[in-house]
Amino acid sequence: MSKMPELKLQCQHGEIVKVYYDVMKCSNLIKIMVHHSGPEVVLDISGLSASSVRKVIEWAEVHKYDPPEIQHGIVNPDGTCIITDFDVKFTLREFQSIGEILFACQYLQINRLSTIINYILKKQNEHLAKILSNGQKWNK
Repeated sequence: MSKMPELKLQCQHGEIVKVYYDVMKCSNLIKIMVHHSGPEVVLDISGLSASSVRKVIEWAEVHKYDPPEIQHGIVNPDGTCIITDFDVKFTLREFQSIGEILFACQYLQINRLSTIINYILKKQNEHLAKILSNGQKWNK
């Protein structure tokens, strides 16, 4: 059994974040960079802060064994997104930095996490709109 290569991701301000390739294989950008440069080269993702990359890595670590169709953000036939309890807790816990995480997902081309975040935000907005519309009825 061969050991997965450890990648070195160079973030903003030259900060290096280390992560194993099997964790970041959900990133289309990382897969392309590793294919062209090899895993031993420091990969430049200086458009991202190290803190947002670490948060994305935390999510990716939990989902590294997901089947490929799920990793690519495929939704259920009824249009709902496949979301785990961890996904909901992660999104709500990181709500203050969700814009930064969403930017990192788009930058790294991690479709599933981007889909999950957008789906949860949409559902929260629908729920909030429902609450507010009920509140307007009560105030009349």
